[in-house]
Amino acid sequence: VRVMQPTQNTDFEIIAKFESVVTQRYQMQGLLVEQDANNFLRFEVYHDGGSTQLFAARFQNGDPKALIYNHPLSGTPAYLRVTRVGA
Repeated sequence: VRVMQPTQNTDFEIIAKFESVVTQRYQMQGLLVEQDANNFLRFEVYHDGGSTQLFAARFQNGDPKALIYNHPLSGTPAYLRVTRVGA
């Protein structure tokens, strides 16, 4: 499922609780904060086949850069909070 919500160019905060737990390799759930098709932020929890991991990346002009990776999480349902302040 992909749900999109437009917002103004202002400060905002998104909080999502995923009640399901990723338990198998390649499962993921998360949030995208999109400026356009080539510039966005990606925040997710995913399963690598052994454990649940936290991941965050920045895509600038289509070029990805991982900001958080290989950060294990417990198996409880995940909360993600993204806060934007300023430009």
